[in-house]
Amino acid sequence: MTLNLRIKVLVAVSVLVAALSAGASQESASSTPFRSERIQVTVQGNGPDVVLVHGLNSCPRVWQRLVKGMPGYRFHLIGLRGFGGLPPGANRDVPLLPELLKELHRYIAYPSGEFSEFSHRA
Repeated sequence: MTLNLRIKVLVAVSVLVAALSAGASQESASSTPFRSERIQVTVQGNGPDVVLVHGLNSCPRVWQRLVKGMPGYRFHLIGLRGFGGLPPGANRDVPLLPELLKELHRYIAYPSGEFSEFSHRA
């Protein structure tokens, strides 16, 4: 995959996450944690929600410096299975991008009570 294509994929994922999260609201909480064979989610901090998705050549650790430097937010660090040392799980399938986007949407819409006041800011 060329660098330009990787950048386009990252931008597409980021735009979709922002668009989907703008309309996401949680009215009921589930006691079942979110599980996925396509993404891995780590939640850190407290405050307004921020979703961070790493590039295909990276891993969620790329965000640690940002997370430590910005207290007062609840960060949802999304790890893409098959990248950054995570086992591929269901991401061996192709086409990968549409399935990852569906899974990100499923996470944002998941009734876990994680997203209390989520909005997109450009």
